[in-house]
Amino acid sequence: MKMPVFIQPYFFAPCGMNCLVCYVHLKNKKNCLGCLGEDTNKPERCLNCEIKKCVKDKELSHCFECIEFPCIKIKNLDKSYKKRH
Repeated sequence: MKMPVFIQPYFFAPCGMNCLVCYVHLKNKKNCLGCLGEDTNKPERCLNCEIKKCVKDKELSHCFECIEFPCIKIKNLDKSYKKRH
């Protein structure tokens, strides 16, 4: 997969992940617009993301803006990605 020259901002999840390389996004055969895009065609896992909910509840746009960063949710996500990749 070749990355585009410009990546739309809605493809950068609150956790910092680039949705264009996320395995859930890549697996989704529909037109998912990434974490911050519209919820249409978004996988259930993404719709129920605890990190996205947390950022929204705190009225932030990304986790790094939070005074608790890096929290246990981000640490667990990092651990998961390190294990899988």
